[in-house]
Parts: sequence; structure tokens; C-alpha cells
Amino acid sequence: MVKIYVAQESDMPRVLAMGMVFMATRPFGSTHGGAPDRLTAAIKICLTTGVVLLAAESGKVFGMLCIYTIEHPLTGELCAEELAWWVDPEHKSLLAGPKLLRAGIVWARQIGVECLKMSALAETRVGLFLEHQGFVKAETSYVLRF
Repeated sequence: MVKIYVAQESDMPRVLAMGMVFMATRPFGSTHGGAPDRLTAAIKICLTTGVVLLAAESGKVFGMLCIYTIEHPLTGELCAEELAWWVDPEHKSLLAGPKLLRAGIVWARQIGVECLKMSALAETRVGLFLEHQGFVKAETSYVLRF
């Protein structure tokens, strides 16, 4: 049975390992890099201002949802934003991704944010899944690297 729990500092090595795979295998990683020190700093921001949720079974961690909070610069609303949502490919059949998302929604509601922003590549199964969960497509980002 999949257990979802809040990460502690002792979970950082596994979170960082999953983050490095996330950056190496997703299109986002090719546009934004992913040096271990920067990824560690980003995860620590989630641990301090937000939450890192982990999915595990029999003590083996194989999924994460990292969320940070930020005051929106235009509205002043406190918003929660996903930094990374990852499940090791061999564990996707356990539905850990949806379980992590549900736990993230519960967490966001409990702390009283105005919104939860999740990211997905355009026109993907993940995007369609988020829409079925009540998320609204807001905009698409385009990146030009120099």
C-alpha cells in the first residue's frame, strides 16, 4: 500500500536523487539546467515555505510532490506552486501521482492559500488529468535559452 507522508531533512538525499532524474528526463530540464546545489536549494525552499510530500511503499520512496508558497506579485494572494511532481516510472501503476496530488490539495487548503498552481506540458495526459481534477489551463510558457 502506498503511504504519502511529509518529508523531513533526512529524506533530502532521496528527494535530490529523484529531482536529478526529473531534471534529466523532462523537457523542463533541458531549458533550466539542474545543478545539484541549485536543486538542493530549491528543495529546501519547499521544505521551509511549503511542503515536500513523498510516496513510499515498504519503506522505499519512489515519488514526490514539492510545493512552495509565494505571495503573488500582482494580487498579493498567497499561492502554492509546484516545483516538481515525480513518480519513478516503474511505480506509476500504484497511482502514487494522483495520491500525491490529493495530499497536496489537502495541504494547500489547510494552510489557506488562494490557489495551487501545477505545471504540465501542453496537451499531455498529465494536463488532462489536472483539468479533470478541477484545475484550469491558465497559460503556456515559452523559454528561449542563451
